[in-house]
Amino acid sequence: MQAEWVLAGIPSAVVCVDIEGHIRYINSAAERLLFCNHDSLIDAPMCSLPVRGAGGVVLTADAVAALAASGNEAAIRLQAGQGDNSEQQLILRVNTVNDGDGHCVGYSLLLSGLEASGDSDQALDPLTSLMGRREFERRIDNLVNDAAVSSRTHALLYIDIDQFKLINDTSGHGAGDNLIKAVADCLQSELFAGDLLYRLGGDERTT
Repeated sequence: MQAEWVLAGIPSAVVCVDIEGHIRYINSAAERLLFCNHDSLIDAPMCSLPVRGAGGVVLTADAVAALAASGNEAAIRLQAGQGDNSEQQLILRVNTVNDGDGHCVGYSLLLSGLEASGDSDQALDPLTSLMGRREFERRIDNLVNDAAVSSRTHALLYIDIDQFKLINDTSGHGAGDNLIKAVADCLQSELFAGDLLYRLGGDERTT
């Protein structure tokens, strides 16, 4: 009960699920953010949450476990319906909840909003809806620290579009923007659970 009082009082949106992916607790901040009701979702599967990942994928126990295993804190873009068919970009971070013997018994899901900005250093790129350089640098720092103290390994892939300037010069910046968005959508559709995709600026991507 004391733990619930603490979770209810913090400003972050928190959803607690058991190892099978059933919802056990939602604090008031999560109710407001997701436009949902605590009582109606208790014991329901995570797919009942009004959130979707890349390609409309719903949250599952396996996906959350993979995110937690990738470093105990993971971020993916989610979209939460707000009752008026609008969508909100969110960041999801997952932490493992262990019992007294160190065995995983569930996960805590922390959700927070992102603001789009024309500055590629900001959290969310307005053209592709990918996370930007600032979030990338924060995440890289976390992964480097994680690799230093654990046995986990991580991979980084840097991608750019060859002769992109030629496309802008010959077909216009609108065509260049369309190409950037198409490449981002293609890469996003191929990600596995726990993979992250960022736009660093221009035609640069990392995953």
